[in-house]
Amino acid sequence: MRKYTFVVLTMLLISLLSCSEMGGEFNYMNQLKKSISERYKTDKVEINIKNKSELTVSLVDSKFDDYSPAKKEQVAREIGKLAQELREDKEPIKTGVVNFRDEENYGISRTSSTVSFQMYE
Repeated sequence: MRKYTFVVLTMLLISLLSCSEMGGEFNYMNQLKKSISERYKTDKVEINIKNKSELTVSLVDSKFDDYSPAKKEQVAREIGKLAQELREDKEPIKTGVVNFRDEENYGISRTSSTVSFQMYE
């Protein structure tokens, strides 16, 4: 019986530690989303992190449609810098992409086009 209790407690402890680590990632993602929203005055920001080091930021706002490719690249670099600054002591972001996505709704259908820029060289 003691053996089973020890195994269950060990598994519970491992689960709690991994959940607390995920909470840190969610906190980072929320903080990054809020910072981007404030800086570029848009609420249409989507954040995705894969393998704790691959960041994708999607800006889904038509106001970016008029930006030149050079301006979009500058925004991507600024977001990359902001992402690293907010990362603090966590594993650094190795790759990052900013997607400028334009979506149109036509009643029952929706179309979108995306232009991507790297955050880091």
